[in-house]
Amino acid sequence: LTREDAQNAISQLYPVKQFDQRMNLGRDAQGLTDDDAVHGNDPRLAFTYAEFPLESFDTLIDAGLQVMGDPEPSAKTTRLVDLGSGCARLVLYAALSRGWDVQGIEIGQELHEKALTVLEKGIDCDYFKEEIEQSIEGATLHLGDAKTYPNVLASADIVFAY
Repeated sequence: LTREDAQNAISQLYPVKQFDQRMNLGRDAQGLTDDDAVHGNDPRLAFTYAEFPLESFDTLIDAGLQVMGDPEPSAKTTRLVDLGSGCARLVLYAALSRGWDVQGIEIGQELHEKALTVLEKGIDCDYFKEEIEQSIEGATLHLGDAKTYPNVLASADIVFAY
């Protein structure tokens, strides 16, 4: 898809009206409640969830590609790993807009489950073709600590961490 078409698809899969719900999933994954006073050095902030702007993602990735240089025509597909992929918004966007092999690694169970729900919706909308459980053509979602996926990280051309 073009970037504009991919952005429209992501807007359909991740409606603005559900933004607060996704942010609350992030708070739940951190173990925060409305009564918690959170300070900058609180270790729970290691799992903070937010949504990176798609346009900024494209700008950042394009700049990284300029530094990397053009891959050889015979080179394998570019592999991007989104470390802390949350609800997989950027994973699915990159798979749609770039046609790359995109891997998402998320440690939070609630966020990962939301990502799988959105993935199913994307399959139902014919944005993606299911290959195996938790995987679509061009994207795979992993649950757990990144240390448990050394092969995924080792094979990455680009690692994105927000």
